[in-house]
Amino acid sequence: PESFRKPPKHGGPGKPHEKPKDFKGTIKKILKLIAPFKLRFIAVIIFAAGSSLFNVIGPRILANATNEVAAGVRRMMNSSGTIDLAKIAQILTILVAVYAVSAAFNYLQSFIMAGVTTRLSFNLRNDIMQKINRIPLGFFHKQSQGDVLSRITNDVDTLEQALTQSITQAATSVTSLIGILAMMLLTSPLLTLIIVLTVPVSLIVVRNIVKLSQPHFRKQQKFLG
Repeated sequence: PESFRKPPKHGGPGKPHEKPKDFKGTIKKILKLIAPFKLRFIAVIIFAAGSSLFNVIGPRILANATNEVAAGVRRMMNSSGTIDLAKIAQILTILVAVYAVSAAFNYLQSFIMAGVTTRLSFNLRNDIMQKINRIPLGFFHKQSQGDVLSRITNDVDTLEQALTQSITQAATSVTSLIGILAMMLLTSPLLTLIIVLTVPVSLIVVRNIVKLSQPHFRKQQKFLG
């Protein structure tokens, strides 16, 4: 059966890396699985992006409080005034409110995502169980029992974790990237340019690490089975 086919051997170090045979088909199947929960996934993306956005705004508000303290110290040194504690308290109140909203959004997206992935995992295990009940008995004499169990348990858990992490991280990463770049440009365009120039180097390093790690992940799954 297609869903229980043994994975082909992967090339070792220095050999060509195997590519997914039907990556688009796999993505379509995953989208079909999550289709009943699309509204909840949209809510998760919105809450995750909102949480990330408020986290980015927080340091900027804190900077205003720091600047106000510095201005007050200068006034005291010049004997022209004191630190405006009322204004600082107002800024810090706004800061606490911003972080509270960020924490609330983060909790909501985690709560919704946990429920969705648990239900998705439950449905997928039921589908696998129904498939197992239709498979001829001879199939189990030819396949390793550990591999079959790994399909039911570990592979489903891996998919659940991947969905939980990828969707929320994609939303938070994009929002954080845009927000942080905006804040950096407001602070120092020159330093922002220097940081942006280092990004391609980081991408090259990450790409090489991924290529080196993929064979080890495959060996880990095979050994687990």
